[in-house]
Amino acid sequence: MLAVAFLVSRTKQIKMDKIQKLTDLIKSNIKELTKIEVGQVFNSKYYGHIVATKVTHLSEGKYSIYGFDIKEGLPRDNYYPRDLDLVGKEPMLNNVLHFFVESLYSTSKEDKHLSVLDMILSEWDYSKTYLKDQSEATINYLFDLAGCS
Repeated sequence: MLAVAFLVSRTKQIKMDKIQKLTDLIKSNIKELTKIEVGQVFNSKYYGHIVATKVTHLSEGKYSIYGFDIKEGLPRDNYYPRDLDLVGKEPMLNNVLHFFVESLYSTSKEDKHLSVLDMILSEWDYSKTYLKDQSEATINYLFDLAGCS
């Protein structure tokens, strides 16, 4: 019984690691997911995850950010970027397609584009918006397609 529990736990960890690698790769290529703006997710060292509700650009690289504390369900006062780590938005189907279209156009022949996009669309569970919520089979397919192994 303990061996089965370990195996299930290890399988979940592998899936989470693959999701994290895919997410990081997609975020690094689609800057909109990490742009400092209203709706962006940050991790506050004092409050945990917050969603930016107001962003004021003060000068190059400096912002004043107001947010909504996700855990407590409360608005929070002014944050300073030194107190925040940018988490970014979670990749959704449109971001995944955008990433693979861009990477396919730069690395392969045109005849592969439609078949790969068809495969992604056929694997995607449309009842789940985010990449992180997709099945293990879908994650494995995308992971291998992205060449993350």
